[in-house]
Amino acid sequence: MKPKNSLFKVLYVHQENSVISTVGIGGENLGLTLEELYNFYNKYAKTYSHYDDGYNYVFYSPNNINYALMIFSKEKILYGKSILKNIDINRFDISLK
Repeated sequence: MKPKNSLFKVLYVHQENSVISTVGIGGENLGLTLEELYNFYNKYAKTYSHYDDGYNYVFYSPNNINYALMIFSKEKILYGKSILKNIDINRFDISLK
């Protein structure tokens, strides 16, 4: 889908076994920074993707890990509890599993 709203450039829905499992949103200016995201969730996991040559950061709430928000960066942006680079978030995926 290509939304006509200037806020969103990409919107996708992934379905698995007839159930929506992931929703992705992307755009030039979503009005969200890494610092805001980290301050809200405060918990994250990081993995390196050899295929994409970058890092996937998954933010989650310890109270409800069924809903997680993932962002991707070519460079390290978080280390432990430190923000290495406060980037603007232009795309994120929400897992509904």
